[in-house]
Amino acid sequence: MHYDLSNFKIIEDENKATLFRLFEVPKEKEQLIINADHAVQSYWTHIHNDFNHDPPKFKGFNYESPDLGTQPFTQHFGIFRSNNKCPRIICVKLRMMNILIILVALTKCYIYEINEVADYIANIMEFYYPSMYRNLSNLCFPPQVKKLFKVFGMCAVNFNTICGCHIDRDDDKYGFCWLVPLGEWKGGDLIFPQLNIRIKLKPGNILAFRSNLLVHGNLPCSGVRHSLVFFTHNDLFPESFIHINNNNNNQKKKKIKC
Repeated sequence: MHYDLSNFKIIEDENKATLFRLFEVPKEKEQLIINADHAVQSYWTHIHNDFNHDPPKFKGFNYESPDLGTQPFTQHFGIFRSNNKCPRIICVKLRMMNILIILVALTKCYIYEINEVADYIANIMEFYYPSMYRNLSNLCFPPQVKKLFKVFGMCAVNFNTICGCHIDRDDDKYGFCWLVPLGEWKGGDLIFPQLNIRIKLKPGNILAFRSNLLVHGNLPCSGVRHSLVFFTHNDLFPESFIHINNNNNNQKKKKIKC
């Protein structure tokens, strides 16, 4: 049995640290989500309709498309560290090197709109979890790397995908993954099997949760369901860095050398 999260918006552990929290975008900020939805949908439609720009399927993960006539895929933007601890910058990988100007324009447009959402989420974090915000703000990226998404190291754009149950071991151990659903769909509830909790997300929701700690996945859905996921890989934090837990206790600052 799964308990629905319709009647409460936040779950905490025994130490009063947040496990996940559901935010509702206020009316005055709805246009941010609408613009991001339109930009992502336009990009996805162009990719889907033009075979030459069709990226390969996302490898190594259990992603499925609600629509059998489309191919799901995920694009990642940002920075992470591999096992050798050397910073690596990644961006979208397309099959063709000669990208048409229209595709470049679409990419710039939807990155801009995604960045607007990232700014808004960073403001939420700064208000509700100031220590977590400072923790991420103090991360020093290499000089050649621009922080595209405010304080976040990475953004994943999931195009018409749902995913099987998994845990993101590489994500920040003490921070949140921030999920923004886009599109029009039915079903696709987000489930947390360890807690027997089901969350029925809708456009205008923003969910922050401990992706490194909680197993999570989607139930089947119909329609079009995109999502933006903002996170930071744990390996971006040097071993000497002392994390600040998300209940805002014992606030400390340390410089991070790149």
